[in-house]
Formats: sequence, structure tokens, C-alpha cells
Amino acid sequence: MKKHRRLSFDADANSVFGVPLSEQFQISDCASAPPFVIWCTTELERRTRETGTNMFETYRRSSSTDEIKQLKEALSRIAANEVVDASKFDAVCIAATLKKYLRELPDPVIPEDFYSSFIAASKLPDEEACKTALSEIVLKLPDHHQSVLRHLMVHFCRICRMQEEFCQREPLSKLCQVFCHILLRPPWENIMDIVHNTEFHIRIVEVLIKSGMWSEQLPDYISAPAIPPRPPKRRTVCSTRSDSLTGSSSHQQRSSPELSGRLEDQEWYWGDISREEVNEKLRDTPDGTFLVRDASTKVRDNYTLTLRKGGSNRLIKIFHQDGMFGFVEPLKFTSVVDLIQHYQHHSLAHYNRTLDIVLKYPVSKFVKDEEAAGSDVESIRSKLLEVHNEYIRKLQDFESMYEEHARISQELHLKHQALDAFRETIILFEEQMKLLETFKNKAAPQELPKVHDNFEMLRARLRSITDSRDKLDADVKEQAALNRTHAANMNALKPELKRLHKQRDLFNKWLIDKGESHQSIDKMLESLASIGSIPAEITASPHSDEKTWLVTCNRTEAERLLKSREDGTFLIRPSSDPQSFALSIVALNTVVHCKIDKKETGFGFAEPYYIHESLMDLVLHYKETTLVEHNDILDVMLKYPVYALECISDHSTTTHNRTSGSQGTQPPLLPRSHYQHLQ
Repeated sequence: MKKHRRLSFDADANSVFGVPLSEQFQISDCASAPPFVIWCTTELERRTRETGTNMFETYRRSSSTDEIKQLKEALSRIAANEVVDASKFDAVCIAATLKKYLRELPDPVIPEDFYSSFIAASKLPDEEACKTALSEIVLKLPDHHQSVLRHLMVHFCRICRMQEEFCQREPLSKLCQVFCHILLRPPWENIMDIVHNTEFHIRIVEVLIKSGMWSEQLPDYISAPAIPPRPPKRRTVCSTRSDSLTGSSSHQQRSSPELSGRLEDQEWYWGDISREEVNEKLRDTPDGTFLVRDASTKVRDNYTLTLRKGGSNRLIKIFHQDGMFGFVEPLKFTSVVDLIQHYQHHSLAHYNRTLDIVLKYPVSKFVKDEEAAGSDVESIRSKLLEVHNEYIRKLQDFESMYEEHARISQELHLKHQALDAFRETIILFEEQMKLLETFKNKAAPQELPKVHDNFEMLRARLRSITDSRDKLDADVKEQAALNRTHAANMNALKPELKRLHKQRDLFNKWLIDKGESHQSIDKMLESLASIGSIPAEITASPHSDEKTWLVTCNRTEAERLLKSREDGTFLIRPSSDPQSFALSIVALNTVVHCKIDKKETGFGFAEPYYIHESLMDLVLHYKETTLVEHNDILDVMLKYPVYALECISDHSTTTHNRTSGSQGTQPPLLPRSHYQHLQ
């Protein structure tokens, strides 16, 4: 069916809006798209290149109708070879006008006749198969549509590369979400399909951009990250340090630590502990309380001083260079011990005027809890059971909220996509109604009833679509508020769970010191009948079950599964290379993909680290080791398998079914470990 001109609301101002692509230009080496499109994309690329304009954000913004109308009028002179003064218009206006032009095409860049074919190809689960199918369909498009699509894809690749050059890392999906309903749409009689097919629209645009058909290279950040040299391994508290800071092992006797110049002998030095542990040790302490730990960067001889000031913890980096230490240059102290002893008597205001305080109260690692010495075995057992009981109940609360939070997050992701589709659909209907209003006075008398009927039909459908949009929007706001509450409650529970877990381990240690065995302690906990309804423990880490992290999916599906998940949530999936796998992991709230190769020596990310006999060995290794050893921006470990909670739920259900029919049998409890995603 021939597509007739779809006149723009202000059609008299510019003849190219609403005109079929085949009537706007002749394909040649110099004209791959209409002059209007070439001018807009060239100008936007120039501004990105010269000023570092963030085009991902620019394309997401809208401009006023008056500004767009002025630019349309100016660009109407391009056909007459007149020069347009681009300085009068900002990048947002140019981008918005280009989007409006593409939206008003009578047949979109990807024609409606090909819509079903593109949707079918996008549903192929294998990434390579999807790319091949889409590439073949592109080659079947009408010449003008194929040429304009190629021009736009080249433009998208260029702005991706320029954004990377300006260190503006943005997920590609951001750009795809803007154009997914502009480059293609279903026929008008099936316009509501746009709401249900949003996910496929996004995948089509993303796969096309990354297809490699356009002779433009995408930036490296979209593929596997670069691999810098491996940094030093993590050190334990007892590891040997340089002669200027260390002496004998931490197991040596410390008769007078305050007189020793060795760092490891100092009561305030805690070695390699996490920030969370530091926060726990400084909780509810007075201003001036402090301790020193190894810096999280794991760079040799770098340390962090944590000081309590104003009711909060202040982190101060201790620098080291040429054998000297200090907070700022010039570094004046020959050791960390000298630095701390100095500021125990002098205010830190010399370093930072807001820190007018001395290091008053060291958190001592030598202080022993005297509670065990004065308690008998039965008393300690009673306290262990009490703490264990409280820990399990709070853990159940956390798990329940965690699962609900993950479920709602996934629903919100899908509903936000639906809202985007509603927004585009409403724009299309509003523009059509404006056109009917504009030409109502120009219609012949015998055509007025038909124009009026069409207008009322559009208005009724628009009202229905708007009502559906408003209901969905209200539902999204309600669910988002509920999810924020869940997140706040989980964050409040985490420190308490860690405290109880640490306390439980302490009681375990005391019982073992008094002659109790691990087996007797476990048996005591398992026989605790008062909380027999507690689900069975997943005694092994969820990482040990490959079903929790080995997923058969493509890149797009992996990003959907990991959307809105915590940093460290991961999965491993087949790569586009049949001989490889891919790690997809959340880092800095962004899903990052890393290729895992299999060599003769084993699995790994790069030479010389192909040392893991299996994917399981690799996962268990990076469960404890940060990926920063392969990429500076990936300071994250494989913490949370994407399906860990589902497996925990399945295991608990199975155990309950297995034990509920046996009289006098209680499911086993958590004797010494807890779910790994709380670590």
C-alpha cells in the first residue's frame, strides 16, 4: 500500500516534514540521507567532538515547540543552498527537531511492512542468530530507508565513540530507549503493539548498532574491558611488611606495644579489615576514637585512618612515597607510627581545618572480652542459643524483603518500558489530532462529517490510552515507594545481622576454647526445637551450585536480569564466540561484560591467568578476589549469584516437604555460616 504524505502540524513552514523518504533525496555518494538529516547529525557530531556534549542525555531531552518551529523554518532554506546559522540553536533543539522529523515520516525508517519480520528476529534467543537475521532483513529494505538507517547507525556509532573519548561512559541502552519507538512502529491498526513489544524494539536498535554493518567501530567500553597489569595480592594482617614498618609476626609476644615502633604491634592497627567492620567497631564511640587499616586499594604501604568526628566516621588516606608518610605533601614522617603518635598530641586542623581534634581513643585489637572468663559452659550455651535464635529470625526477615525487593525491581523495569511506549503512542495520537484540527477548515463540506468522526475516534482512543498510562504511572509510584521502604529496612538490618553473626562466632569460639567440639555445638543448634520452623541452611555457598550463576541467555537478557541489582551480582553465560563464555556483573550500578576464554591451561580473562580448571574454580576464586586485578573500574567481587535466592527458596521448600511428614524431626538450623549475599 502506498504511504501518502503525512502533513506536519505546521506543514506550511517546511515541506520535508511528513514527506516520504523516497521523495526527499536521490541516493549518491554525497547524499546518504535527506539534507535535513545530514545537517542535524553533522552539527550534533561537531558539537560532541568540539565541546564534549553528552549526546545520550541530549537525545533524551525535549525542546519547546517554538524553538523547533524556528529551526524547521531555518532548515527549509537548505534546499535553496542557503547557509543556516547553527549558533542560534542549542544541541537539545537540534536533537528534538531530528526526532520530530523521524517521528512524522509517513512510513518510519524501518517501514511498517517489515515490522513483524524485525520483531520475529528480535525474539531469537541467540545473539549471533538475532544479529544475522536482522542484518538480512536490513538488506531487503527499500533503498532510501536502508540508506537513511545506515546513516543514522553510523551517527550513533560515532557519538558512542566520542562519548568514550570524553570519558562519558553511558550504557548503550540509554540511546536505544530514545529511538526504539521512533525508528520503527507497527501499522496504525495495531498501534498498541508498541506497548507490548518495547523490549524487542530496544533489542532491535541495540543489536543493529553493535552489528558491525556500518564500517564504524564502537568504543572498547561496550566490549570486554581492557586488562591492565595484575596488582599485588591482598595481604593478611599477619603478612610481613617492609623493615621500616614491621618486625616479627603478629603472633609474637607484645609486652609493650606502646613502646614498640613496629606497626603491627600497635593496638590501633587492624590490618586488612573491611570498611563495614571498621564502621561496626566505631559505632556509638565518642569523637576522637580512631583506628588504622590497610587501604582498600591494596597498594603496598598505603593505609587509611578512620576517625570519629561529629558523630560520623571520617576516612583519611595515609600516603607513602620514598620511605616517608603523611596525609598531604610534603610527607614528613618516617613511619605510620610516628605520624599517629604526632597527631595524638597535635590537632589535625593542621591537615584539615574542619578536623580540629586529636587522636584521643584508639580502638585496641588487644582488648579481650572478659565475659568468657567469668562464664561457665552452660551460660555460654544459653547465650549462643539466644543469639542464634535472634539471628535466624532477622535473617528470615531480610530474605523475605530481599526477594520482594528483587521481584518489584523487575516489575518496575518492565513497567517503565511500558510507560515509554505509552508516551510515544500518545505523541503520535496528539499529532494526528492536531493535523485534523488544522485542516478541518480546509475540508470540503461533504468531507466534514468524516473528518469529525475521525477526530472523535482518535480522541476516544487517546483518552483510553491516557487513562491506562495514568493508572500504570500511579502503580509505578506506589511500587517504587514500597521498594524504597524495603531497601531502607534491609540496610538497617545488615549491620544488625553482621553484629549477631560476629557475636555468634565469638560464643562458638569460647565454647571450643572450653573443650566443646564443633560437632557438639552443631548438634545443639540442630536440636533447638523452639524455632523448628526455620528453613534449612544452605550449608555451602550458593556459588558452589552452578545453577545459581550459569545461565543460558544472551547479552540483552543478561542486562535485563541484572537490572537494578546490587553491585557484585553476576551471571556467566555463553559468549558470541562458541569457544568462550561471558561474565556479566553489576559494577557501579552498570552491567559490565567480560569475556572468559578457555585455553589449554584453564579458564581465565587474559594471559597469564588462564589457570582455573573449571568455571566453578574461577567463580570461587573471584568470590574472594576483586576483579580490579583485571580492570581499574571493576573493584568488585563475584558476590551474589543472580539466581541464589531462587535456589535458596527451592532448597527450603524441598527440605520442608521432606521433613514435614516426619514426627519429631526438625529441619537443620544454621550452625556457623549464613547466606553469602550478606557477607
